[in-house]
Amino acid sequence: WFAFVNRIFTCSASSNENPNIGTVITARAPARIDLAGGWSDTPPVCYENTGAVLNCSVTVDGKYPLLCSARIITENIIILDSIVDLEKDDEDGSKVIITDYNDFSDVAQPGASGALFKACLLAMRTIELSPNSNSIQEQLQSRFQGGIELACVSNLPTGSGMGGSSILAAAIIRALAEISGIQQNDSDIVYYVSLVEQILTTGGGWQDQCGCLSGGFKLSKSTGKLPLEVSVKRIQLSQRFLKLFNRNTFLIYTGIPRLARNTLINALRKHSMSPLDAKGDENTVRKLIKEAEKAALRLSSSSNQSDDDDDDDDDDQTEINMKELKALGNTISNYWKLKTEMAPGSEPPHIHKLLNNLKKYSYGLSLCGAGAGGFAVIVINPDSFQSIGKKKNEDCFQYLTHIVKNLDSKLSVHRICVDMNGVNTEQDTEDVNKSLRSILRQKQKSS
Repeated sequence: WFAFVNRIFTCSASSNENPNIGTVITARAPARIDLAGGWSDTPPVCYENTGAVLNCSVTVDGKYPLLCSARIITENIIILDSIVDLEKDDEDGSKVIITDYNDFSDVAQPGASGALFKACLLAMRTIELSPNSNSIQEQLQSRFQGGIELACVSNLPTGSGMGGSSILAAAIIRALAEISGIQQNDSDIVYYVSLVEQILTTGGGWQDQCGCLSGGFKLSKSTGKLPLEVSVKRIQLSQRFLKLFNRNTFLIYTGIPRLARNTLINALRKHSMSPLDAKGDENTVRKLIKEAEKAALRLSSSSNQSDDDDDDDDDDQTEINMKELKALGNTISNYWKLKTEMAPGSEPPHIHKLLNNLKKYSYGLSLCGAGAGGFAVIVINPDSFQSIGKKKNEDCFQYLTHIVKNLDSKLSVHRICVDMNGVNTEQDTEDVNKSLRSILRQKQKSS
């Protein structure tokens, strides 16, 4: 662990000149869908095994779901704003103002107001709390010649299973780095976010930040030793396959939030009691890793077979891509079975009922993330909707929504689109009197 922390504090970051007072840096981030290999990225599992996770970054309902804006201000204070509803103009009590070391005393309480911001500030060493450190005002004056204001918003519900808190941390760190004049690569941010999770005491692995920092589908792997090294290999896929995936893959919100830490404790307890047996049979973690690597290899191979001609009437190419979509759906379903092995309690009765009712309409189903609630991802079988009136090439969204609402009116269906950009930033010079809330509202609509 100490080697890991040392790696954090020696990240290859270089400083440039800080932006001027009033300049706003906004980071926009996609969510991630884990497709295979999750749990193998989670400490201490990833310290004992070579972790491997296949996931992809996505926008939800046509928008980047996670945004953070940072701005240097004239007063030597820190203003933190965790926005719940961007459409409201009032502050709804979400602002936290930091002027003293004692304002960081609740940083290890994940539910405390501004805790995620505070953990990012400490992980980045924007503020240092050592006994010999200067006052917060002096540190801010030295670094920024002023203070700093941070605001963020998440359009993902709490406990979504799509990496919301970790990805939001990545967006905060990216915005904070740029406003501080620090250059970072994606590898640096992976480690900073992991440290943030340890500061918050939420635990968690590295796949969320790997899944969002670069766009598209990717296989991320860790070395199984300390200091932890994580590599990300992006999988090049044809536009045909991406269109097919976007057209036939949806999210279903179960209406049940869950705290990943609770499921994490169950999974780690199960892992600690499930070593390789005397016959050398594979445990669940080894199966998760093998499934992720196998699925990534298949996707990579399929991209070499598929012609990227945009002619959607090419039956041969459509058949090839549909075959790969079915295979990916099967991978997702197998992954869910391994998740339930890894984390007892991740499929409570209401979730089991939902997934069971949707099986006949899908090539593959899983809950995102740790399970037990949040979003489910479904790769639909479009032919299965013909019995309820769907015509060839007709959008399946309304038919899936009809089926889901008949099962439970509280459930909701959401479109996704594979995002090829990953976490991205924009710099604007705004009037210092304009609220970051209104700036974020504008950025969200433009996304």
